[in-house]
Amino acid sequence: MPLWFYTLPNGLFGLIIVAGWLCVGLGGLWLCQRWQRQALSDAERSLSLALMGLVTVLNTLLLAVCAFSVWTAFTQAESAVRREASAISELSRELAVINTPESRLAREQLRAYARAVVNREWQAMRDEQHSQVTWDAFDTLFRSMADIQPGNTSDRLLLPQIWVRVNELLKSRQERLEASRGQLPGTLWAVAVLSTLLTLGLACVLAPVRCHRAAITGAALAIGLVFFFVAAMDRPFVGRDRVSARPIEACLTQMERWEVRAPPLDARR
Repeated sequence: MPLWFYTLPNGLFGLIIVAGWLCVGLGGLWLCQRWQRQALSDAERSLSLALMGLVTVLNTLLLAVCAFSVWTAFTQAESAVRREASAISELSRELAVINTPESRLAREQLRAYARAVVNREWQAMRDEQHSQVTWDAFDTLFRSMADIQPGNTSDRLLLPQIWVRVNELLKSRQERLEASRGQLPGTLWAVAVLSTLLTLGLACVLAPVRCHRAAITGAALAIGLVFFFVAAMDRPFVGRDRVSARPIEACLTQMERWEVRAPPLDARR
């Protein structure tokens, strides 16, 4: 799906997709009325109904797989962001507890990394890219962690846990970036579209009575809604309903509040 579609309001985005499938369904019925010069026999009608039922079931299963796939990818992207925010929050508090010049520097670099994620990388992920500036900020933080020297027994016990948090942060970051590049393959999109066209095409060969028109209209509307859901969820970090950076923004707010109440460096030394 072209990226400019995701800049539209959800209502207009959905209306375009649903209206498109409605036009396909009713337009196909109109064409069949013009081309079909004679009514179908009972045997032909029975065969058409059987084929339509089989194709409809297969198409429904295919669309269900597409919807389940994009929803799973979307929820995994949200989970990766929440885990990353949790790792940032926990690492920030643990660094604040050590309260040495090295740990405060690392904490400031952690804050710079979180800001880079929100201000730079979120925009890059919309184009399925990452921010090199954000990677540099994380690398600087990682190197600074090695300079932290524990000042007492409590700090020595806490330092291994801090490294666990750093590795969790790296893992969550990689999962988030991977989720930003995940979308339905073009082949699956093509198969879903062609299967749906075949389903509506078989429905259009039936007699153009009011009941059949209503059935095709309802089927086209339902298919359009499913395609809208799949398209809207296909890119987790693009569109109106994209995964939000609010969890990481909340971490930044908490870090600033903690910094205001931070004790002086010599309070525990």
